[in-house]
Amino acid sequence: MGLLRGRQAPEGGNMSELKMNREKLLDKLGERWLFEKRTVTLYDQILKKLEALEFEGDVSKLQQFRQQEYDHQRSLETYIKQCGSNIRKRTPSQRAVEIESQAFENIIADTDDPAQLLHVLLDAEMDDNASWELLIQLARRAGQTDFIDAFQEAMEHERQHLRTVRNLILRLARRELVEQVSMQEA
Repeated sequence: MGLLRGRQAPEGGNMSELKMNREKLLDKLGERWLFEKRTVTLYDQILKKLEALEFEGDVSKLQQFRQQEYDHQRSLETYIKQCGSNIRKRTPSQRAVEIESQAFENIIADTDDPAQLLHVLLDAEMDDNASWELLIQLARRAGQTDFIDAFQEAMEHERQHLRTVRNLILRLARRELVEQVSMQEA
């Protein structure tokens, strides 16, 4: 029996709210799963491109974040199955993820600028942070307290990703600015 089946209505709620929450939670679990899967691909593409560009920055953190995104994807697969659903079942929110991911992939393909590549990760990580917060709220409303600790851990990873990528972009911008000023003074 899936975790969402046979549940009592959330405190202060009714059974129709539970059904709505269950469907919304499954939709958002499916969305998160696909987003995490696509983010792994973004990290792979960006790491490959940064290597080809002989990027001087330390990418070890990005490699670690890529692995964490993969771990989140795998965990979400487990939660979706525990809820009695299937990762192959398309959810309404997954279409937006597909469109957004394609836009990111187009930017990656069209640029050789490390700052723009890192900016794609920044955009993805901002989305990731907000979406994990929403998923935690939905899990609470649906009475899925079993998921919340793992979701909060994933959100902490995403916060670290966001801070680190933002700092990488800032350092890169400072370096480029100093190089530009030095060239103008010469």
